[in-house]
Amino acid sequence: MVGVAEEAELDRLEKQVDGGRKEDTAQYLSLVRKLKVRRSEKVALHGLALLNSPSAASKLGDDVWTVYEQVAIAAMDCNCLDVAKECITALMKKFPDSNRVGRLEGMWMEAKGYWQQAEKVYESLLEVNATDPFLHKRKVAMAKAQGNFSGAVEALNKYLETFMADHDAWRELAELYISLLMYKQAAFCYEELILAQPTNALYHLGYAELLYTIGGLENLRAAKKYYSATIELSGGRNIRALYGVVLKVLLFNLPFQIHVGCLIESLKWNFVCGNRKVGQRTCKAKEARSAWKGTLLLLGFGRCGAAINQLLKQTRSRNEEESMEIVSLASTVLKMEYKSKAPKKLPLLAPLLEKAASAS
Repeated sequence: MVGVAEEAELDRLEKQVDGGRKEDTAQYLSLVRKLKVRRSEKVALHGLALLNSPSAASKLGDDVWTVYEQVAIAAMDCNCLDVAKECITALMKKFPDSNRVGRLEGMWMEAKGYWQQAEKVYESLLEVNATDPFLHKRKVAMAKAQGNFSGAVEALNKYLETFMADHDAWRELAELYISLLMYKQAAFCYEELILAQPTNALYHLGYAELLYTIGGLENLRAAKKYYSATIELSGGRNIRALYGVVLKVLLFNLPFQIHVGCLIESLKWNFVCGNRKVGQRTCKAKEARSAWKGTLLLLGFGRCGAAINQLLKQTRSRNEEESMEIVSLASTVLKMEYKSKAPKKLPLLAPLLEKAASAS
C-alpha cells in the first residue's frame, strides 16, 4: 500500500515533470515502478519523450531497458499499440532469447486481439519455464477477455495446483464460479481462504453471502455464524454483515408473505418523517416490544413493524442467548443508521432498544 508521504512525493514529481522539468522524468518513472502505481498516460507520455532524447536516455545507463519495458506496458494500457511495438522491438534486439520480453510480445498480441498467436507464445514460454506464474495468469486473463469463463476456471485451477498459497487466485476463482452460478465450488474456494487467513473479515463475509445465496436451513444457520464472525473481526464496522444478520434472522423466522426488503430499505431512512417524534412516552419493561414496534412503524409504514413484531414473538420460543443475540445485532444496525443519518434522534431511540433488549 502506498503511504501518504510517498504519494505526495509522487504527485510533486508529476507536477514538476508536467511543468517541463525533464530532468526529473527518470526519478518520476523510477518512483512509479517502486510504488507499483498505475499512471499509464503520464508514464507513456513522459517515458517516450525520455527515450526519444538521446542525451537523456544515455544518462540512464542499463536502466534504459527497464524504461523501455515500462513504457511498452503503459502504451498497451493506453491502446497506443504502435508505440508499444517499437519498445518491444528494441527490447527483442537487445535480449532476443528473454522470456521477459517474450511475455511482452504475448501481451501485445492480446491487445491486438490475436488470441491464437498469443496462446502459442505463452505455451512456448511455458515449455521453457513451466512455473512462471505470470504466464499462467496471462492465460487466465486472456480467457476472461474472450468471455470464456469455463476456460478461465480450468486455467486458474491448473495454476493453483502449483501456487496453492496465492490468496488472490483463490478469490478470483471464487468470483469466476459465482459468475457461472457454481456456488458450491465457490464456497470451497472461500473455505480455503478462511483456512489460510482466518482473521480476514472479507473472506468470512464472502462465505456468509454464498451460504445465504445457496439457501437451506443449515446454510442459513451457518451464514449467520460467519456474518457474526465478520462483525467481530471488523469491530462492528461492516454494515453488510450487520444487514446480513438481520435479513437472515427475518428469513429464518418470518412467513414468506412478509416483505423482508422493507426492513432493509427502512433502515436506510428512505421513509422517515422528519416532523415525527419517537419514544416520548415512558414504557415499562413489559411494553418494550410494542414500543420497538412503534418505532419501526414510522420507518416501514406498518409492514416492517409487523415483521419485527412477528420476529419478537418467535424469539420467545428460542433459547435466551440466541434471542439476546438477535436483538443486539438488530439494535446495532439501527443505532449506526440513526447515528449517521439522524444523530439528533439517537437519544430517543436508545432507551427503546435497551428496553427491548432487556425484555427479550
